[in-house]
Amino acid sequence: MRIDLTIPRNWNEVAKEQLAIIASLMNEQLTREEMLFVLFCRMTGLRYEGKGVFLTADKKRIRLETWQLSDFCGRLAFVLDTLPCDIVNPTRVNSYLDDITFGDYFHADSLVYGYRLEGNPDMVRRALGDLGDHRRGVSKQFANEVMLWWAGVQQWLKSQYPLVLEDSGSSAEPYDPLKARQNIMLMLNNDNPRDNEHIEQSKMHDVFAALQSKIEHAKQREEQMKRHGQQ
Repeated sequence: MRIDLTIPRNWNEVAKEQLAIIASLMNEQLTREEMLFVLFCRMTGLRYEGKGVFLTADKKRIRLETWQLSDFCGRLAFVLDTLPCDIVNPTRVNSYLDDITFGDYFHADSLVYGYRLEGNPDMVRRALGDLGDHRRGVSKQFANEVMLWWAGVQQWLKSQYPLVLEDSGSSAEPYDPLKARQNIMLMLNNDNPRDNEHIEQSKMHDVFAALQSKIEHAKQREEQMKRHGQQ
């Protein structure tokens, strides 16, 4: 009897239903091995009966050798070991945040960050509202789905605007969305706080593109000054 077991090999292959499975397990107190085993069972629809025997969704029994089970579980390690980037979108928000203002983006980012710290799903509901997805309520599981998707959005934005959103790996300070917003404002408002409102209402991608260009030019001037100083 041949049984084909299909599981995603990376974040880009995770379907919406599988993202829900991952999100449902995020608050469970599972070890790494337990997490990978449960993910494998739920994504394949198998039920473990013991001693290497599994029951398929259509009630057929199959046996997996220890090395086979280890191999399948190991393929799902990306869920624990890598950051999502540009993954399936469980919301009604445009995946690439087109037409989102800079102000709404950063307010939503602050709320999702707050959810990470406090675990209050209503913060995710409010974040989605900022982005145009208005819901009456958000479950814990769906909040986790959105948090994973948002992490993927952040990684994608870093690939588009690497100088704006570069990782500060040398910094011991935790990420602070409000501080990040303030730094961007200071770079774009030319010491005129009255321009902040205009920046807030501008499209997020326009603001990030302008800032990326400004940083690039600053780096070029710095390199030119270094070359002149060595001559």
